[in-house]
Amino acid sequence: MISITTSCDIIEPPYTTGNDIDTTTGQAQQKVLVEYFTGHRCVNCPTEAYKLKQMKQQYGDRLIFISVHSGFFAEPLPSGNYTADYRTTTGNELDAAFSVTAISTPNALINRTNYESNLVIPPASWAAAIAEYLLHIPMAVIYLETSLQGNTIQVNAGVKPKFQIDGTYMISTYIVEDSIISYQKNNNPEIGTTPDIADYAHRYMLRGSMNGTFGDTIFSPVAMPADSFSKTFTTAANPTWNTSKLYAVCFIYNKSTDEVIQVEMKKIQ
Repeated sequence: MISITTSCDIIEPPYTTGNDIDTTTGQAQQKVLVEYFTGHRCVNCPTEAYKLKQMKQQYGDRLIFISVHSGFFAEPLPSGNYTADYRTTTGNELDAAFSVTAISTPNALINRTNYESNLVIPPASWAAAIAEYLLHIPMAVIYLETSLQGNTIQVNAGVKPKFQIDGTYMISTYIVEDSIISYQKNNNPEIGTTPDIADYAHRYMLRGSMNGTFGDTIFSPVAMPADSFSKTFTTAANPTWNTSKLYAVCFIYNKSTDEVIQVEMKKIQ
């Protein structure tokens, strides 16, 4: 359990419902959330992360991935090159809830739904699962506005249903930091030096949640296309973060099934 990301697990009022930001423009596209569980001492992770980055290049902003450092291979060592602790309260709670690294590392949750009867999806199935989920008809659109004033991060999220949606749906907003340069174990010389990459770029690393690991309710028990919903999230940036490389990742999921129906990402600036 780390201490440097605790402040980002706090949401502050107000919570709002209405038309605080414009939800009338833009084209609905289904986007996919990949929560990629890794660790800087995982020797296989650079190879699989490289494949994930290639898919990101292929699909652009329709594929949104978060690198979650959790489990044995994310544990820091008392000395040497791996003393950094990139674990977070949010990542540890996700790992405990979905038992990801207990199976192996690396592994992923993709829209937090089953693919070929597996909720925790192995790297060999990532490409097929992502391609399949991108074919889904989008049920909702998320619009984000972000700002950084001093060390205060604010994210305004607007949600517009595209069809009638029944059930209780939650909204979560995570903070990620891109391209953190640090050591990474590696066993593939085609990816980088072995057994260590000294200047490895950790992409879209989870830093914490703005409204708790599992978020809060955005609508229930039904949402209609004529409705719109919005919430504002505020948190303090940790002084160890590079604020020029922070992004907000906001997603909506079904509380009963955990399935993510839409996700959006925007640079914090």
